[in-house]
Amino acid sequence: MKVLVAGATGLVGSEVVKALLQRGAEVRAFTRKQPKAGTFPGAVEIALGDLSDPVSVAEAMKGVHKLFPLIGTENVPVELTQALYAYGLAKKAGLKHVTYVSVYKADQFLEVPHFANKFAIEEAIRVGGVPYTILRPAYFAQNERRLKPELTGLGVSHHDGSIKPQSRFRVIPGNELFDGVLVAPTGMRRRQRIEHSFSVLVIVRSAA
Repeated sequence: MKVLVAGATGLVGSEVVKALLQRGAEVRAFTRKQPKAGTFPGAVEIALGDLSDPVSVAEAMKGVHKLFPLIGTENVPVELTQALYAYGLAKKAGLKHVTYVSVYKADQFLEVPHFANKFAIEEAIRVGGVPYTILRPAYFAQNERRLKPELTGLGVSHHDGSIKPQSRFRVIPGNELFDGVLVAPTGMRRRQRIEHSFSVLVIVRSAA
C-alpha cells in the first residue's frame, strides 16, 4: 500500500510520513521543491509539483492507493481550489481512501471564512464516493511558538476568550492523532467513512 502525502515537509506532514513508515506503508512525498538531504529516509519517494497544478498532482497519484492532502498556509480560495483538485483527481484515479484535516466544529462557525472553507471541502468529500477520514483537530500547540516573546515576556496571549482559564485540554502528540487512521485496513468496505473531532491541544512533534 502506497500513500501520497501532500505537505510532507511540514510539521504535520512530516509526522504523518513517520507514522506511515512505522506501520509498514510505502510513502510518496509531494513537495514543491526538492527536499534537503536527510529530510526523509531513503525509502520515501519524492514527487515534485504543486497542488494548484492538476497535471503534477495527477502524475504524483500514479501507482498510489491513498491520499493525505494537507493544505498549509494558502489563502481561503486557493485552499478550496487545491483541495477539490486533489480530491477530484484522487477519485478519477481510483484511489481507495482520502484523509482530510479540517478544523474543530467547522460546521458551527460558517461566518469564519477558514471554517466555511474547510466545511465546504468536507461536504464535497462526504458526497464524493471515495472512502474517507475527516479529522477535526482544535489547535496545534506549536502555534504558540510564534508568540514566545509575548507569552514569556509580557505574559499575554492572543486568545480572545474562547479558551477559558478553567478549560481543560488533553494534550496529545501528533503521532497519536494520525496513527491508525491513515493506514486503514486493506479490506475496508468501499463506502466506509470515518470522522473524528478532537477537543484538544495537539502537539505535532512531542518532546523526547
